[in-house]
Amino acid sequence: MNLRVHPYIAAAWLLVSCGWLRGEADKPDPTERKPRADEKPAAKAEAGRRSPEEIPRDKPETVVFIVMDTVRADHLSLCGYDRPTSPYLVHLRDELGVAVTCDAYSPATWTMPSHTSYFTGRTVPEHHHDRLGAKLDPAAGPFLSEIMHDKGYTSLMFAANTALKKSGLQRGFDKVRIAEDMSELRAGPFETELDAFLTAADKSKPWFLFVNLIDAHDPYPEVPEGVPWVPAQKSLAFNVRNGAPETDYHHYLRGTLQGEAAKGYLTSVTNGYDYGVSQEDENVRAVFQVLRKLGRLPGPLRLVITADHGEFLGEHELLRHAAYVWEPVVHVPFLYFDNLAAQQITLPAPFAAMSAFWLVRDGKLPETPLPVQSWSRVMDDRPIKPGEDMMAQWSANNPKLLWRNGAFSSYNLTTDPIEAQPGDATGHPLRPGFDNDVKLFQQHLQTTGGMPLDPETVEALQKLGYLH
Repeated sequence: MNLRVHPYIAAAWLLVSCGWLRGEADKPDPTERKPRADEKPAAKAEAGRRSPEEIPRDKPETVVFIVMDTVRADHLSLCGYDRPTSPYLVHLRDELGVAVTCDAYSPATWTMPSHTSYFTGRTVPEHHHDRLGAKLDPAAGPFLSEIMHDKGYTSLMFAANTALKKSGLQRGFDKVRIAEDMSELRAGPFETELDAFLTAADKSKPWFLFVNLIDAHDPYPEVPEGVPWVPAQKSLAFNVRNGAPETDYHHYLRGTLQGEAAKGYLTSVTNGYDYGVSQEDENVRAVFQVLRKLGRLPGPLRLVITADHGEFLGEHELLRHAAYVWEPVVHVPFLYFDNLAAQQITLPAPFAAMSAFWLVRDGKLPETPLPVQSWSRVMDDRPIKPGEDMMAQWSANNPKLLWRNGAFSSYNLTTDPIEAQPGDATGHPLRPGFDNDVKLFQQHLQTTGGMPLDPETVEALQKLGYLH
């Protein structure tokens, strides 16, 4: 059904919009996903996006920025994965017309530095917030929360990753809800808690809503019976902290878990991770469901969705994330939508996910496209595979350019997607500028290496397993 409304009935349509959003009329908002064949019957969703002139202007604008923690692009059905891990993201693309690229790259390999780049529009060597346990520089910023507040928006943070609690990244938000532990705001309680959080916000003002989702982060959730595409299994924890009982995680990283035992373990890891990704997709749906319930939709909406990093599932003989800029941990999805735009933008590939800062702030890409770069540094608290100082850059039609512990190399991701065959980087067309960026990164490593650690930040990271 075409969603374009005749001018003479537009006013009448708006009069019933509030009831319509609650499912009290027969035309649900296209952000409501169509049910799968195995789901209970529900009202049929209408396909297609509305034109800007059809958006109700009596509602305040809602700007939504969702970070899907620990979600790598190639494990999304949105990006061609053969498991249905992201049906709602697929719905947003196909039914709402959301712009998508599956070739975005996160600025860093773990939560803190990536979020800082997203909130400030600054690279890791510029904001310096990538050392485990170090406190955010008060001079960093201004933050999106502060900028949007100054524009008249109510800035709202709803984060499921408890590492953000002592990060300093909540600065500038008018209202903040951060999980006390890693299980508190996962699928299940997530929607109820988000509903309560937003119900208490001022509904008369435009909102800037930042949401962090955590379900794909370890410990991976329990997979219940009856999920058709993945077998049931218990929650899977890695116990990475010193003093914790050793698990197959430690044996796998040491290389002492081999053969069928290693294969079976990686299967369980992948199953738990994939189910966690699907739960984050469900929580994206929940965000829209709550906004609809509270009367924010349909209405002026700007939306950015990406990930802060991905996850190793055995590639390079690694698990979890952080400290290496190999593809599984920095190759992430990116989605953008603005229902007041006359034409949706096209996201290039490769794409710097840090562009989220400009899309949230301005509703447009930076005038000069950002270099597509990522950084990692050694996590020297880790007794097993502590990571490496690395920097990478991507560009269209060129091999990936990599600096690793003082050496340069390149990788043709078309012929060598697993990054097993390093090539000579001497004649790479990006090399002159990259050399200068590497020098800046080395200066950053030296400058921040002696920074004092913040006890509260250390404690929060210990609870997550980032610090031992």
